[in-house]
Amino acid sequence: MATKDPRLKRAGVSGFNKPKRTPGHKTKSHIVVAKVGSQIKTIRFGQKGASTAGAPKAGESARMKAKR
Repeated sequence: MATKDPRLKRAGVSGFNKPKRTPGHKTKSHIVVAKVGSQIKTIRFGQKGASTAGAPKAGESARMKAKR
């Protein structure tokens, strides 16, 4: 069995290309250890506290609809 890459443990994810929420990070909401072929890269993404997902809310502005 191959040993796990240390970047997976450091990021706290279960495997490559599996995103995970990062509630402890100051500005980013998710992390993923991306692997394409032999290239491996840790990527943090998403805005902490952003509420753009899901169905449109009642009274939502046109700007938020466009953002969604």
